[in-house]
Amino acid sequence: MNAIRQIVSPLNGRISIDIPEEYRQKSFEVIILPIDDTSDKEQIQAKMARFLQTLPLTEPDLTDADILAEIKEVRAKRYK
Repeated sequence: MNAIRQIVSPLNGRISIDIPEEYRQKSFEVIILPIDDTSDKEQIQAKMARFLQTLPLTEPDLTDADILAEIKEVRAKRYK
């Protein structure tokens, strides 16, 4: 089943949907669901909070010099 999903805003209490040519001779079931912006925002904030909990709480043991040395080593191996 092919579906068309669009997010539209009503204009003067009406919603207009353009139907592709291959759908013109078909019947449709139209389901209208309002978008709750606050729930989307809350879901994103909850995901971000869970992600932040996965990050280490301490500083990394590597120094900038260690990181630079490792980058140089990888480059030397890659571009022999």
